[in-house]
Amino acid sequence: MKTISKSEFKNLAEDSYTEIFASKKGKILYYYKSNDESLLGTALFNKRENTYDGLILCQDVNNSFKKFNERIGFSYIETALDWISYQFSWYTEGLGKPSLSQFQNNKSPTKNTNIKTLINQIELACSPMSNYDFKYLRDDKLVQAILRESNLYIIAQRSELSFENLIVDKNGEYIKFEIHQKGNAQVLKCKLPYFQPNIATDPNREIHLYLGSHVRNKEFKTQPYNDIHGIKFYHSYVKPENFIVYLSPEVFIINWEKGYFQAEVEGDFREFLRYKLHYIGKATDQDIWKRLTGHETLQDILAIEYPFNYGSLPTHEIALLFLKFRDNLTISSFDENSSPEDMVNSLLGYNMPEQRTIYLDAEKALVKAMLPKHNKIKFKNYPKSKDGLEKHNFSSVSYTLMNPITLISEQGEIEGGIDYMGGDTIIVKDNRNMEIIKYK
Repeated sequence: MKTISKSEFKNLAEDSYTEIFASKKGKILYYYKSNDESLLGTALFNKRENTYDGLILCQDVNNSFKKFNERIGFSYIETALDWISYQFSWYTEGLGKPSLSQFQNNKSPTKNTNIKTLINQIELACSPMSNYDFKYLRDDKLVQAILRESNLYIIAQRSELSFENLIVDKNGEYIKFEIHQKGNAQVLKCKLPYFQPNIATDPNREIHLYLGSHVRNKEFKTQPYNDIHGIKFYHSYVKPENFIVYLSPEVFIINWEKGYFQAEVEGDFREFLRYKLHYIGKATDQDIWKRLTGHETLQDILAIEYPFNYGSLPTHEIALLFLKFRDNLTISSFDENSSPEDMVNSLLGYNMPEQRTIYLDAEKALVKAMLPKHNKIKFKNYPKSKDGLEKHNFSSVSYTLMNPITLISEQGEIEGGIDYMGGDTIIVKDNRNMEIIKYK
């Protein structure tokens, strides 16, 4: 995406400029052109609504620029600009290339055929947690409320992570620490202020820390403190009613990466978010924490799988990843033979599958793509299924992992969250072929 002048934008947009913006009683603020010069983008300030609008123009077969996509009502200009940047990347670098080519070539879809695409963005419902942590957190009402949004889970394994060389600021304003992982030469060096929106908000109240360790009878007498696997923050005194927030190394990394925590972090954090898959499951008929309580396969994994590192217990290395959908987006194209009813139903979302059905399909897609060792059913015939998305006849269905974690199996790796568009994508075309499209 590159900035162009207002006059250049007008010249490129030609007659479309007057037609498109005739009804806009606002000020055009920014003008962009895609690197391949096929798209124009502009952000406008809508005086009537006191909001911002984003608009994309596309060069067609006659070398004229026509309106291609529009999104109105952004509260902030930065959000409108992010949307334009996303559109440019999606249609020139991502899975939206066929739509762009079809528009540019002025080709209609095959007669009597509606093109329907379902784009699913998958993200963590909460930070990954060890089986040990899950045992103590599963009954927490706040944790249950968070997990209620998740119907898909992964049982994986990674080496233990810990906080090391932790130093508490003598003025009580921040802590400094390193994050280490057994067998990993990488180190994260971090500085975390206490007083910020999602930790402590009242600088007049003293903060107390409770340090927890997997090392039996561990005592923290002098700084720097080591072998820390969990940190609890409290106001004034270490009492349940004064509890503020809990941090494990993964909780810190994931929430810092999302922008929930303000901190200084030095090092490659992605190296600490690599997970070997053992099992992929779904919990569509009961709460996920109930599904995992006494889970037979989880108990088998804890009993069978060897620790990655000498001295570690399986319950500390086995990790649970809870997944949910960030978004489920449908894109439909219609030809001259499409019925008005089909178009209206699509616009109103009546043709959207139930969320449960998408979860069931996502489980099958992930299992077939990764073939985890402890999944007895491998869904070899997927995308054919009785309870998945086959009956909805999508032209393509995609699943993209949005968080910067890496899932590893003998089949290879799926990397998520490489940038704001996500990462590697599992895509199913015409209910027949499934493949993993690597982002890089």
